[in-house]
Amino acid sequence: MSLSYCPRCRQDFDTPDQLVCGHCGYRLGGRDPALGADSLRREEGRPTGVTLLALLYGTGGCLGLVGGVALMLIPDARLDSADRLTGVVGTATGIALLAFALGAWRLKPWARVLGIILIAAGMAENVIVDVVEAEALGAVIGLVIGGLMIWYLQQPHVKEAFGVTGDMRSVEPPASDRP
Repeated sequence: MSLSYCPRCRQDFDTPDQLVCGHCGYRLGGRDPALGADSLRREEGRPTGVTLLALLYGTGGCLGLVGGVALMLIPDARLDSADRLTGVVGTATGIALLAFALGAWRLKPWARVLGIILIAAGMAENVIVDVVEAEALGAVIGLVIGGLMIWYLQQPHVKEAFGVTGDMRSVEPPASDRP
């Protein structure tokens, strides 16, 4: 069994013994003797945690999108402008969650950043709601879970899977931007 496409960009390989994707530059590794002479081993695929986050946020995005659109479009005299605004926010949030899920599934570098932003926003919203409702335990649990998800997205193997290399603080500006 051999891979016939790049796990990052899903482009077909030019040759079966290709070590680097010609389309996105993803390092595919080399031959793995344990899997047979003609099998190709990729160094890293999508980490399981990223898959779980993509599925979780994809499901939440679908629910947010459906619920938000329903609040905006369902004619009901009992719904006021605040309910309609909730629908707009729910729709926008659903779209953002779906964007993260799709980008994380495809290991797009921008998706990791979007995920961190969405998780941080969710943590802030969770704290505000739980403080208003006097649910300190809920706020703490939400902060711990959100913090763990952000920590996970910062792990070196996850950053590498998303194609993020090195530390952003050590990036040299292009020669044209130097004084």
